[in-house]
Amino acid sequence: MKLAAALLLSFAAMAQSLSRTDAMRPWLEGRFAEAERAFARSRSNSLQRYLFWEAEFEIERGRFGQAAALIEEGKHEADRESYNRRRARLLLSIGRYAEAEKLSLAGSRWDRNNPGKLNLPSPMEFVNLGEVMLAKGDFSTALPILTKGGQRARKSSSFWGTEWVRAQNGVALAQLALGSVQEALKTIMPALASAEAEWGAKSVPAMDLLDTLGVVQTAAADYDMAGTSLQLSCLRRQELYRPDHPKLVASYMHAARLYSLQKKSDEALRILQHALELDKLYAVGPNGRLALNLLDAAEIYASAGRIEDATSCYASALPILEGELGANAPRVANARIRQAMLAGM
Repeated sequence: MKLAAALLLSFAAMAQSLSRTDAMRPWLEGRFAEAERAFARSRSNSLQRYLFWEAEFEIERGRFGQAAALIEEGKHEADRESYNRRRARLLLSIGRYAEAEKLSLAGSRWDRNNPGKLNLPSPMEFVNLGEVMLAKGDFSTALPILTKGGQRARKSSSFWGTEWVRAQNGVALAQLALGSVQEALKTIMPALASAEAEWGAKSVPAMDLLDTLGVVQTAAADYDMAGTSLQLSCLRRQELYRPDHPKLVASYMHAARLYSLQKKSDEALRILQHALELDKLYAVGPNGRLALNLLDAAEIYASAGRIEDATSCYASALPILEGELGANAPRVANARIRQAMLAGM
């Protein structure tokens, strides 16, 4: 009995001393079952500060109800900023961009004209806000915000290492959207190497970066390499996640886009339909993330000559995106133009 008590106290002391980096390492490395057990032990030892870290893990697994409950439980033990940044991350994950943007701004009176002057409490706020700007299609605003978030996070091994990865992912996507394919490659390649060194080649951060690399390679018309990158990331995601997980849906959408550009319409449409069916299983009511996927689907349908399906996607997506991103968001404006063009064909 004395030994058991001593071991329990020893574990509690060790857990108390674990940093965020150490506490999150098991799930970042893809050891989800081990991470779940560790977080369960932390709850039994009343380690309240672990609640938000566990919420991030549940968001990663796509268990959004559990994540919401953990965030609310941790609300009573944490400062308002810590609570708001996790709420924003959860809302981002389920496509509620308007609310996520408000929380990410953390009360800042930013006039939206000078991203360089934006001052936020932590890297996570910068990354959350930058990802909202990516969703809006406001890439020239997203780029400096995400760059600043990455600079605040510093590197993969830091306390905010996961935010550094997300920032690099976002920076590369913004650079790509602004026409700088080579700059995007220069951003993503060293970030991928850093994530592999820190958490392993099959880790969650490495697979996220590899998927983005595949998107960049697709834009560069390096289709063979893009196919390899997207397939490796997708296979690993199939091992880790449930079939309708948002990241798996994203992998399928990216593969469909690649096949579409290669003029392999039958394969593109088959994968696209599968992705959209899975997306409907995951979605809880209309949401911005699903609507953004419908915009991508519209272009794949249009490339295959299925104009009616393409215009239907736009008709379904636009009312949702106008509410989540704003009626004047660049992505919404561009979608209206595309919808009108297709309607006139």
